[in-house]
Amino acid sequence: MRKCSKNVENESRFCPACGTDLKMYNKRSSSPFQNEDIQENKMMAVLAYFGFLVFIPLFAAKRSKFARYHVKQGLILLAAEILFAICYCILTVYFLAFILYCEDGQHGTLSVSSAGGDGDSERDEWKSKEAASDWQDSVKRNYIGQKSLDRLNKSSKR
Repeated sequence: MRKCSKNVENESRFCPACGTDLKMYNKRSSSPFQNEDIQENKMMAVLAYFGFLVFIPLFAAKRSKFARYHVKQGLILLAAEILFAICYCILTVYFLAFILYCEDGQHGTLSVSSAGGDGDSERDEWKSKEAASDWQDSVKRNYIGQKSLDRLNKSSKR
């Protein structure tokens, strides 16, 4: 049955009654999956994209092509999430180590004297070291807390 409700042989390209192009009516679904498979495993496909929940459809829907397709994508997404988390942790530890390494005010200080200034390079260098030290103290206060910082200062003065 076609647009005009006439039965037409499968080999015909056009309907003899109305002239409709039958090729567009004979197209199959572009999905490589069975409709029953899709309906039964929609929830498994959704679970595949929520981190470690990807293992539920991996083991529960082994025979479903639809679920396996989404599990493969979910595993790639999980691997990318883990890689991102590892890189984030490494960069965070590196940043904190850099801050703690610079706590004595000698490493990583700014030097304005090479930028020209007004000719008094010793004064400019002293100001940049003081500014770097103030910045480091404020960062330390935020990360270790004021009480811990006071204890650290008392122990270093002894």
